[in-house]
Amino acid sequence: MIGRLLDTGPGDGAWNMAVDEAMLEGLRLGLAPPTLRAYAWQRPTVSLGRAQLLDPDLEAACASAGVAIVRRPTGGRAVLHTGDFTYAITATDLPAGVKASYCHLAHGLTAGLAGLGVTTTLGEASRPGRSVACFASPTAADLKAGAAKLLGSAQMRRAGAVLQHGTLYLERPTALARQLFPDGEGDVADLLGLLGRMPSWREVRDGLAQGLGEALGLTWQPGPLTPWEAERAAASRMDFALKST
Repeated sequence: MIGRLLDTGPGDGAWNMAVDEAMLEGLRLGLAPPTLRAYAWQRPTVSLGRAQLLDPDLEAACASAGVAIVRRPTGGRAVLHTGDFTYAITATDLPAGVKASYCHLAHGLTAGLAGLGVTTTLGEASRPGRSVACFASPTAADLKAGAAKLLGSAQMRRAGAVLQHGTLYLERPTALARQLFPDGEGDVADLLGLLGRMPSWREVRDGLAQGLGEALGLTWQPGPLTPWEAERAAASRMDFALKST
């Protein structure tokens, strides 16, 4: 089966979230194929989970640091996006249930990272701490390198169609993370530290594409957004914008 490989590069935060949602809706309606998207962020941005309240201290810290804030269509806690590789995948033929589908996609992500030379294991759910940061609270949807959280993911579903997206740090913005999340983020890994070198964008993209393609039985072909997806994302962009976007 053919899937679409979509590499949109750096984008505005609210537009990034609107595109992910448009991909999901397009798949649900039969207007777009299963898709793996690779993207980055034009400026430092914090994304909040769909139901997460905007913490006043985090809002003030972001304003002071010039960091934009957007809301994800998926759940979870706040993620700082800068120096990271973000992926989004939309699919329909996944095991039933949230945990089972997370595990299925995790096998693909694990295989992709192994191809880069990084060994990961599936995280285990833990009791959330005080921090508003996603990386401070490991979940069963995360991948760990040793004891450190390397890749955090979140899902949303519509009528059998699934969107999962997640953040993989190429180089962790440690100083900015400490400024925004003074309650801490726990042990966080990045590819630069694990590999001892900075992998190229294409290397990471193609590695994850290989692993996820094998897990889903998909052969990726590069392709653009459909006109319908682009129009929907443009129309819904402001639904995801919160501060300085």
